[in-house]
Amino acid sequence: MKIFSRLLLLMLCVLVVRPATAQSDRVTAEGFDDIAKDATLYVEIPLQGVLGEDAPAESIKQTLNAAGQNKLITHAVFMVDSFGGSILDRSVVAEYNGKLEVTAVVRNALTTAAFPVFFADHIFMTRDGLIGGLPLHLYVPPGSEEVTAKQVGIFSSMAASAADVHGHNPDIVRAMINEKESLYYWRVDGRPVLSNTKPENTKNLDGFRKVKPALPGTTLTLDTRMAKEFGFAEPIDDFDAFIVGEFLGKKNWRPANNFGRVANEIGSIVAELEPLREEISAYEKELPEFRNGNDIPADLLKEYREYKNSLEAAVEAMDLINESLAKLYEVHPERHVYFLGTDGKTILADPAKWEEDVKNARNIYTRANSGLEALKKGFIKIGGDEEAFYDLVKRMKSIKDHLDGITQHGNATYWHKYATPDLGDDVYG
Repeated sequence: MKIFSRLLLLMLCVLVVRPATAQSDRVTAEGFDDIAKDATLYVEIPLQGVLGEDAPAESIKQTLNAAGQNKLITHAVFMVDSFGGSILDRSVVAEYNGKLEVTAVVRNALTTAAFPVFFADHIFMTRDGLIGGLPLHLYVPPGSEEVTAKQVGIFSSMAASAADVHGHNPDIVRAMINEKESLYYWRVDGRPVLSNTKPENTKNLDGFRKVKPALPGTTLTLDTRMAKEFGFAEPIDDFDAFIVGEFLGKKNWRPANNFGRVANEIGSIVAELEPLREEISAYEKELPEFRNGNDIPADLLKEYREYKNSLEAAVEAMDLINESLAKLYEVHPERHVYFLGTDGKTILADPAKWEEDVKNARNIYTRANSGLEALKKGFIKIGGDEEAFYDLVKRMKSIKDHLDGITQHGNATYWHKYATPDLGDDVYG
C-alpha cells in the first residue's frame, strides 16, 4: 500500500511540474467544434500575377485538393488579378465541382486569366474590373488554318459548356475566346438577350446592337458595367474574399486557412526551375562526344569531366528540390483549418497532428533549401549567372519565414499579427 501511495504521489508530481510543449502555448483544440459547426468555411486561391509562374497549376490543384478533402470547407474563392500566362488544364479547375462552391472575384481576368472564371459558380467584379480578351488562336499549338480553327472550336465549346453549367451565358464566353464569334444584344420584356447569331430582322428589336469590346482586340472584353448589364457578373465593393460571404448571403463566413498563398510560393519555385533545367539541358547538348580519354589532353579531359559532373549534380539538385516541395504540399501545417482564439492561441482540431506536420515540414524545407544551395553552386560552376537565383532564393526564404512564424506564433496569430503582405519588387524598391 505504501509503495502504491508513493507511486501515485510521484505521478502527480510529474504531471504538475511537466513543462508545456512549445506548441501547446500556441495551439489548442478547445472550442474548435463549437466554432466550426456554425461556420461557412472558404479557402482563398490567389490567381494573380503571371498564371503558371506566380500562380502555378500545381499549387492551385493542391489547394483545391486539400479543401475538397476537408469536409468542413465548402467554398473556394478565386481572387483574380492577372493579365494572363499559361492556360490552366481544365481538370485543375473542374475536378472539384460539386465538392466546393466556387466564387471568382475579378479585378482583372484578361486573356488566359479569364479561363478559370468560367468554372466559377458566382462571378463578382470590382468597380474597374475587366474580363475576357482571350484570342484563343494565339494559344493553341501551331498548325494549318484548318487545324487551328478545329482546336479553337473544340476549346471554345468546352469553355462555353463549362460556363453554361455554372449559370453563365455561353455566347458571352464564345465571343471572349473566339475571334470569329461576335456578340449581339437586345431586350425582350426589358430583359437582356445575347447571342452569337445576328437575327435576320433587327429593326423591331428593342435596343439591338453589336457589342463593342471594352478594350481594343479581336475578342470580347467586358468591364464591370457591361458584365452587370449582361447578367454575367455582379459588382462587389472591394477586392476582398472576406466580404464575399455577405454578397452570397452566407452566415458566419470564415477563412479556413492561408494554404492558397503558401501553395503558390511552393509551386512558383518549381515553375522557376523549369527554365534553368532547359538551360542546363542546352549546356549538356553542346558538350562534345569523346570516344576515349586519348582524344583530348589530360588537363582538358579533367576539365571536361568536372564540367559534366557539375551538370549532373545540378540536375540531381533540381530533382531533390522538386521531390521535397511535392512532399511539402502534403504536410504543410497551413493545410489545417483553424481559428483565432480570444487568448491569442490558434484553435484547430488536432494539435498533435499539427505538431507532427510542423516538424515534417521544417525537415522537408531544409532538404529543399540544401538542394537550392547545391544547385546555385553547380550552376555558377558551369558559367551560369548568379542573378538567375534572385527570385528562387527570395521565394524559398518566404516559405521559411512563414514556417518559422507559424511555428513560433501559431497559424492564426502569425497571419493576423506578424505576417507581411505580398509586395512586388517595385514596392520594395
